[in-house]
Amino acid sequence: SNTVVNGATVVVSPVDFTITATYNGKTTSIDTFSCFVDRTIEITADQAKQITTAVVVQPDGSLRHVPTKITVVAGKYYAVINSLTNSTYTVVWHPIEFSDAGASWAKDAINDMGSRMVVTGVGNNNYEPDRDITRAEFAAIVVRAMGLAQGKTESCFADVSLSDWFNGFVD
Repeated sequence: SNTVVNGATVVVSPVDFTITATYNGKTTSIDTFSCFVDRTIEITADQAKQITTAVVVQPDGSLRHVPTKITVVAGKYYAVINSLTNSTYTVVWHPIEFSDAGASWAKDAINDMGSRMVVTGVGNNNYEPDRDITRAEFAAIVVRAMGLAQGKTESCFADVSLSDWFNGFVD
């Protein structure tokens, strides 16, 4: 059976993508990029049906969504992952259905974004789809949707402290 990490079932073994450059016998790792770079993992047709999103496996073992699409080229299936960094990636099955989103016109989009780890809801498997979104929640959604890593330093905004849950999304 597949491994479950943070509620997500790992569909394929993690793959470490590293880009290096060599010049005059000296090799250096290129760790960050100024634009998104495609990373492609070949998968089976059955695995393609089980993929919700790709994730970065962070050093502490936690998972972070990265933009992903499934493509078929010459009859072969691929997960195409977009990222700005060298990292360890895998694809996961992580279906979410928020219990209070069922009657919402946006139910499919809400559950899709929850399954992709872009939105987390308000707790107890609820999303509160009719509630207004805050600026902090919007910033967190945009950062997660783009697959960006959450910042770790104090925000430059005077009304955001290091202890605020949204600090790493607005710095």
